[in-house]
Amino acid sequence: MSYLVTIKSLYVVNGFAGILLYLPQIAKALQSRDHARSLSLVTFGGWSLGSVVSTLYAALIVQDPVFTAVSFGNFVGAAAVFCLALRSRLGTVRVLSVVRNRRPYSWASVSRLCLRSAVQSRRFWKTKMTSSVPSDVQRKPVRSGAQ
Repeated sequence: MSYLVTIKSLYVVNGFAGILLYLPQIAKALQSRDHARSLSLVTFGGWSLGSVVSTLYAALIVQDPVFTAVSFGNFVGAAAVFCLALRSRLGTVRVLSVVRNRRPYSWASVSRLCLRSAVQSRRFWKTKMTSSVPSDVQRKPVRSGAQ
């Protein structure tokens, strides 16, 4: 029975230490917009959603206050980093919209900008891939099956 108390104590220490480890990441994201822009929205957004599920599971199913507190702390840390990274990217969109003499960004303008960027990227790679084949090289048709 004493090993269960030891494991739970290690979980508590590890859980709260893990929550504190978000603080350097948050501090760097607050200091440098470039650092915040380099953070992955998918990663920290996924950790945020996973922590919400863990918090609900801990509170409603397991009903363990320590598990709930650690899960909620992980949610707060991951969500803070996610929000800082998102703010740095939306700030970039806001600067672009002001430079182009448009009104400040809205969700519609952000989605149009992302869509336009994706279409331009696709056109670029399509022309890049077709122009990389020399004109004197003729492609032979590929035959399927045995000859």
